Amino acid sequence: IALSAGEFYSMALAAGHRPWRAGGLALALLLAAPAGLVAIWPWIGAGAGGAPPGLLGEAPLLLAGAGLLVTLVWSGLRRPPPGTDPLAPWVDVGLTLGGALYTGGILQYGLLLNQAPGEVWWILLVVLGTAAADSGAYFAGRAWGKRKLIPHISPNKTWAGFWGGLALCVLAVAAFAGPMHMAPWHVPLLGAAIGLSSVVGDLCESLLKRSFGAKDSGHLIPGHGGLLDRLDSIFFVLLVVYAYMRLIYIY
Repeated sequence: IALSAGEFYSMALAAGHRPWRAGGLALALLLAAPAGLVAIWPWIGAGAGGAPPGLLGEAPLLLAGAGLLVTLVWSGLRRPPPGTDPLAPWVDVGLTLGGALYTGGILQYGLLLNQAPGEVWWILLVVLGTAAADSGAYFAGRAWGKRKLIPHISPNKTWAGFWGGLALCVLAVAAFAGPMHMAPWHVPLLGAAIGLSSVVGDLCESLLKRSFGAKDSGHLIPGHGGLLDRLDSIFFVLLVVYAYMRLIYIY
């Protein structure tokens, strides 16, 4: 979370914006802290019927509100450079909060998934399902890709790649159906959910880099870019799989 948030703020600063890097990093970690504490010490989250107690369950929302308040005060107290756009402070506030929510706010669902029954299978499903979606998109796009998906955001993505990724993702979920004792009707639904959220995550990070004028989010992984470049597809898959597990699959 800290590395991902650091890359986000580094891109924003390089693009000429002035987000509050230290405050954003702290907020990103604090947003995931409740889920992390329960993951380490499960008894902390043992409320009525196994539900987290009220304060712990509301902590991310309270932290986001407190983060907004503190960031607004921070922005108001800073002296803007001469000739600064009057809206620039609001852009910086939005980038500070957005970076924290995008990293800590979403990656916390990896910790929450790790607390569900059959947690190892859910985590593997996220990682391998996302890999299947990316691989299917790559090979189908190279073989049959002609019509571009959203060229102004990601010029290499095609509709053939989109459908190929979706199909392979459904097959990957089907491979998990037996070990996870999953009802057959979950396979196409969950496969489509993972495939779609993988594409959305990838496109969102591409849009982010284009907005900041960056080719890669960082240089952490030689030949691949930064951590955000590697996790982009997984971000929204974590969120969607957790929501599916709690609202549709229901444990």
